[in-house]
Amino acid sequence: MDGKTIMANIHNNPGNILLGENFAGETGKYYTGKKSGLRYSVFDSPEMGIRALYQDIRSKLRRSDGDVEDAMLRYLGGDNDEDSKEDKYKKASTHNKDVKGYIQRAIKAYEEEGEDGLVKQIIKNENKPEIQRYYLDNPEAIITGKKLAIMNLPGATSFESAAKVYQEGEYGRKHGGSIERNPYNYEPRPI
Repeated sequence: MDGKTIMANIHNNPGNILLGENFAGETGKYYTGKKSGLRYSVFDSPEMGIRALYQDIRSKLRRSDGDVEDAMLRYLGGDNDEDSKEDKYKKASTHNKDVKGYIQRAIKAYEEEGEDGLVKQIIKNENKPEIQRYYLDNPEAIITGKKLAIMNLPGATSFESAAKVYQEGEYGRKHGGSIERNPYNYEPRPI
């Protein structure tokens, strides 16, 4: 497979975030999963797709009180609080062949590296090897996506705008979502 073919298959969505979640960086375009038939968002940059993945997994970990297995079941489609664990596994299995293996790999990665390991494992689980390399061989995009994930941004925000807001030190923190100036006597590192 040549580089042009790989680039044609890059949608800047390493976590296969579903269309309509309204994450910053979504372009309004989508691609359809060949096996699942589900529609997934196209992001304007790898950083914004990674940012969405960090935000999504953090949200699911919070809702699961830190239970990685439950968070991953939610991530894989078993996101109903009323469902039993068995029902969540059934729903997650609808579009995923090896749910137990996926979750075991995710738990191990989380135990070893925390949320960074979990995000990297999701990238591995969700993508073919050449697409995995596109993201995992670009640690700067992962670091930047993680930094941008602390900001509460409207869905229409582009990577360029998000990076500018971050560098200016004015961003909505996840607790309250208010916009405030950097309260520290130093500037954030540029991304």
